[in-house]
Amino acid sequence: MNLKFQRSQPLDGTMLDITSLWDLKWIVSLSPLLCVSFLFLVEKWFLSAPKSMPWWLGDKTGFLPRISACLRDWRQSVPGLKAGYSRFGSKGKFFVRPDALFRPEIMVPREYIRWVLEQPLDVLSVHEARYEKFALDFVLPEHDDAVDQVFLDTIHRKMTRNLMTLQPAFAEEVSRNMDAALGTDTENWVEANVWLTVEKTVFSAIMRILVGQSVCRSDVFREELNRFTKAFGYNSIFVGRILPKFLRSTVGWILSSFVLISQRKLVKTWFTPLVEERFTNLYKKSQDPHFDYTPPQDLITWASDALLATGNVERCSPYDLARRLAIMIPAAVPAIKITTTNTIYDILSSPPEMQVREHLYNEVTNALNTSPGKGWADQALLPRLVFLNSAIRETMRLNPVSVVTMERKVLPREGVTLPSGQHLPRGTWLGVPVVGVHSDENIYPDAATYDPFRFCNRKPGEEPPEKDAAAAQVTSTGVVNVTDTFLPFGAGKFACPGRWLAAHIVKLSTAYLLYNYEVKPLSRRPLNQAMFGTNMPDRQPTMMVRRRKH
Repeated sequence: MNLKFQRSQPLDGTMLDITSLWDLKWIVSLSPLLCVSFLFLVEKWFLSAPKSMPWWLGDKTGFLPRISACLRDWRQSVPGLKAGYSRFGSKGKFFVRPDALFRPEIMVPREYIRWVLEQPLDVLSVHEARYEKFALDFVLPEHDDAVDQVFLDTIHRKMTRNLMTLQPAFAEEVSRNMDAALGTDTENWVEANVWLTVEKTVFSAIMRILVGQSVCRSDVFREELNRFTKAFGYNSIFVGRILPKFLRSTVGWILSSFVLISQRKLVKTWFTPLVEERFTNLYKKSQDPHFDYTPPQDLITWASDALLATGNVERCSPYDLARRLAIMIPAAVPAIKITTTNTIYDILSSPPEMQVREHLYNEVTNALNTSPGKGWADQALLPRLVFLNSAIRETMRLNPVSVVTMERKVLPREGVTLPSGQHLPRGTWLGVPVVGVHSDENIYPDAATYDPFRFCNRKPGEEPPEKDAAAAQVTSTGVVNVTDTFLPFGAGKFACPGRWLAAHIVKLSTAYLLYNYEVKPLSRRPLNQAMFGTNMPDRQPTMMVRRRKH
């Protein structure tokens, strides 16, 4: 049978050409209307929020104000979030934060942080928020709460408690790498990129405690890990944030295949052999106390030991541990590099009259015990650096790594009702605006100013009050202390478990730089740029350094 499509003929006998309906001129003439209609639907439907929930739209509103606010977020994320907090959050009001990727988020005032922490995980989910944001369903699909809990317990109970005993190993890596990056010339000044110097300094120090000395200095390992970290970051943005939900189950897997290939290579080449070697030998040691094996003190050993202690090796396998290591490291290393770089920028760009570099150098000099067996390996060194501790905390206040923390996703079908009475539907995201809380003048007087000794009980050179024995010794609030007014690590039981390691590496690296090198001041503080919620320092600035003659 031959079927032929013919032009339809109206009753009056004229011929109607269907193709005329698709005339190019006709389409072009309607395109502005279609575009405006689409934008209107995005403005009114996709960017909708509870009726009584205010949006921070900035000073510029006009036509399609919510879309305009989301577009401005590309360049004005931090200033916009600070202004929104000042307008609403500081007054105890929830508000909507525009997002550059058109995924607005409800901002929680500081007064209701405790309420967020008290909500059950099946109401406000940390797990769902993290897995969606970082596209972990594609990279780590076999989620196992038991393995994750063992991992977290190991970080808290083993890694954190062993930081001081591993001080000699940290000092060895930091001194070795910084000397190689900046040289030991005591006569001539050297120009060095700050970001690259920090990267070379902290990488092997972090890896020493995570995976051990056998691979922490390998350039090939560092390059492959950096490639995976970049692939993981891009995948988190495109699959976790940009890709529409209805495409995640298909296109998401295709885009994630590049990350999975990189991850499998990393796991197969580096992590799995290390974990299997520890697993095997630790198991033999548990069965035969006379078996001669002394494992290196690092996270792989501690986690392997903890997994063996569960008695369920099939569920908690070496492969599971290796994959979780590959996911944890891309989260830990960039945050430490960012914080160390920001700390150096703040110190070098501080006003000359504050003499920040001089005060910190004098503190390190007085704290450093140069007797044999001590020096940078001295476990008592870092706790004595009170002023440096405060300076790092002040840097994290002014420039936290994440602009929003404590992110949660609403899970119940019926949604959730806020303490303010406003109702949030299922799937809504909430978070706390860190940069807003940290810039609150009611909490931090003169909040926009860098005050490196803000968290000390007195400034350098100040005399303690008479008849106040408690104030005779200079003290400062710890870098790792989290409160509802200091939130770079989050808060509650889901606060960053690796914050003690991060603080240790940042403090040691900064102290070593200031003590061993003269560093010329920067004419201005390099600007940070928030990208997809991460407050990134400028990677281009350089510093002029010269080795000190000690």
